[in-house]
Amino acid sequence: GYFPRHILDTSRVLGGPWARVRDIATMDYPTKARRPANSRLSSAKFAEAFGWNAPDWRQSTEAVVRRLLDGETKQASTA
Repeated sequence: GYFPRHILDTSRVLGGPWARVRDIATMDYPTKARRPANSRLSSAKFAEAFGWNAPDWRQSTEAVVRRLLDGETKQASTA
């Protein structure tokens, strides 16, 4: 999927670990729970009710990956 690929691509660009992600169809990964065809969520009602828009997930993902890689570097240097 796009989200895991984006996480790993961001890690690669920032010098961290990465891997190739191979997309599979939901039907190729059987589970007991039925999965919706489209599971994306809209935050429009939340934004309207509270007057706050969530930041773009791509920017947030980059910030989290940076923090994880920084923590990984700190742990490796203290080990």
